[in-house]
Amino acid sequence: PLHRFCIQELLPKGLSLLVSEKPEYTKSLAMDMCLSVASGCKLWDKEVQQGPVLYITHRDTLPVTQGRIRAMAQRVPDDLYVGVMEESSIRNAVNLAQGFLKEHPATSLVFVELEDTVLTSAEGVSVLPDRQLEYAMIKNFAQCNKLTVVLMHPSMKSARGFLNGFPADAVNITDSV
Repeated sequence: PLHRFCIQELLPKGLSLLVSEKPEYTKSLAMDMCLSVASGCKLWDKEVQQGPVLYITHRDTLPVTQGRIRAMAQRVPDDLYVGVMEESSIRNAVNLAQGFLKEHPATSLVFVELEDTVLTSAEGVSVLPDRQLEYAMIKNFAQCNKLTVVLMHPSMKSARGFLNGFPADAVNITDSV
């Protein structure tokens, strides 16, 4: 049933991870998903749960991201919003998304663009415990708000680093093609 998916049989509610060896493919797929959900149009003949979409970036400025969206869509849906983080972290993304949900409680999808994950601190100490705490925070955020949250990693290496130490079924993984 569609009520368990943001995009039928492709993107379930909860936390997912989108990765690719080629970051430009990941961004294109992410934008296609965002545009489909925000507009209510099918993606590859898959039904979508239409609703507000928040795309959170840290790499690009708001005008750059908006320009990329306009280049991909003939008409930008009213329900597609962009948020910019000063510093890439799951905590910052959750804080930004929580504020967004107050104004847009019917939100269907939140995409979070992350930078390469650092596996150790400058002192050589593993940051895995912090990563697990952030993972639990964003997974809980997705479940409590009954929405789909997608973490977009720029490379398979950073995604593997992020997942290091997590149970195999901890997150849905979509490898863009």
